[in-house]
Amino acid sequence: DSVPHLSPSALVGRVALVVGSGQLSQDTAALLLAAGADVMVASSCPDRRARFTPHDHLHVLPVCLATDHGAMQAKRRIARQFGRLDLVVATLGSWLPPDRVSEKVRFRSERVMDPTMDAHYSLARTLLPLMAEHIGTHYMLLNDTARKGGAGVTARLLLKDALAAEGRLIGVGVHTVVLGQDADQTIDFGARVGGIATELLTTHNRGSRTFRLGQMTSSYGVGRRPRTGFPLAA
Repeated sequence: DSVPHLSPSALVGRVALVVGSGQLSQDTAALLLAAGADVMVASSCPDRRARFTPHDHLHVLPVCLATDHGAMQAKRRIARQFGRLDLVVATLGSWLPPDRVSEKVRFRSERVMDPTMDAHYSLARTLLPLMAEHIGTHYMLLNDTARKGGAGVTARLLLKDALAAEGRLIGVGVHTVVLGQDADQTIDFGARVGGIATELLTTHNRGSRTFRLGQMTSSYGVGRRPRTGFPLAA
């Protein structure tokens, strides 16, 4: 159940964008920084930006990634400063107020038209072309099954399928990490998410994979045993 020891040089030269400012995002960013990556985080809220512990390789952008303008600003800044983007870790949840949703809803189906997933879809569509310029890049979607008020399961699954299909066309791995009901209790999810990201980047995994952490809700299988070992089963 222990988190793997990571070399402080395992991700030197790699660039990651962590979407979100909660504890999970903070812990994930900290582990990636400890492995030598350059990590970018973004928020238009000064209080949220201040949640991240300062680090020489932590780069904080004062933009809202939930808007088209903010996503494009982040892409241009990453391209200008680093010329590459190897990893995106995006927590799926109610991360934007309704008034920040773009007017044109791009992510939809006959059953689902979710503004949160639309914002994530737009962000991914903005960043994927930059990621496709290098081999071995990965986009991780974190689904918190315990979070109240988050996007519906159907919308999240449709988002993952849509992005995975696009990723296959351009050579970017799109993966889902499902966090169970005990996400805020006994398991160090941030460290494990960071560990999964490091595994993907250092072993050159391709395609799409699903990782599960903690006790799953009925939507992902009733009574499923927690998977807390490492590496996690796909």
